[in-house]
Amino acid sequence: DYFFIPPRFSFSISDLQYLFTFVVMTIVGVLFGVMNGTLRFQLNISRRIQKQTRLLYGLSRKLSESMVEAQVIEAANEFMPQLINAKYALLIPTLGEELYIAENRCAENIDMAIAQWVFDNLQSAGNGTNTFSSSKLYYVPILSKIRSRGVLVLLPDANALNFFMPDTQELVENVAQLL
Repeated sequence: DYFFIPPRFSFSISDLQYLFTFVVMTIVGVLFGVMNGTLRFQLNISRRIQKQTRLLYGLSRKLSESMVEAQVIEAANEFMPQLINAKYALLIPTLGEELYIAENRCAENIDMAIAQWVFDNLQSAGNGTNTFSSSKLYYVPILSKIRSRGVLVLLPDANALNFFMPDTQELVENVAQLL
């Protein structure tokens, strides 16, 4: 309109009809922009969920093929870095129900007393919980239908602000159930 409608080369409006048209076109433009942004956001979420589902399926398939502890650790080493933005350790019980460190990718010392408490009480503890909250590590029990199979210890990355968001916690619990 700046070039084609009189008065040319001016933003002044000579007819009220053009003001109405301008307002309607602005509202339509803003609505389309907001809808486009929302769709892009939902698309990104869908892609992230699709990737997580694919990785969880791959982990599940690899674990179902595992016959010995070393194969479970190999599967965890392959899929954990892609699934969870944290360093991790796997603690597995001996026949006497004492935990030992089967794999440690954490840079921190693991508090075996907290790990044993998590194993015995079947509850998460450590960073972000009400139990042993002073620890930098997050301890999650690896549960089966019958009993605890071990403990997954996680050290969230320093820039992983969303580690304790509900969707990430659900992912952590799903991984722990698979292990």
